Amino acid sequence: MGGGGGVIRDDRGRILGGFAEPLRAESAKETELTALNRGLEIAKGLGSGVWIETDSLEMVNLITKESRGAAQIRHLLTDIRNKLRGLNFKITHICREGNKVADYLAKQGGNREDRITFDQDSAPPMVKILARMDRMGIPSVRE
Repeated sequence: MGGGGGVIRDDRGRILGGFAEPLRAESAKETELTALNRGLEIAKGLGSGVWIETDSLEMVNLITKESRGAAQIRHLLTDIRNKLRGLNFKITHICREGNKVADYLAKQGGNREDRITFDQDSAPPMVKILARMDRMGIPSVRE
């Protein structure tokens, strides 16, 4: 079992919402797609423009190339594509250090027994700190 997490921000990098949760998945790819699917559930209610940043280049390719994918992830790909339909979206690859908040939340998800969701007011203090560091362009060091 792994963890998933994500953060939804506005065009200025301010937190709108996010989540962290334990995920049951057969592979890292399935974990990444499940986390994206959960994030889209939150983001879809916040507006029509979505910019997805992921540290998984494979996931970018799966979404943008309309690949069917392996049998165990097809249902997730279909669900994600259905959520993206009608949205103005782009998906880009970013190194893990480029989104400290999402990386932190994914790790927290792996350490949890239940799902947490939050908005800008209820975001955990560390999430607020990391988001501010991202906005300020403060670099991070890979562990």
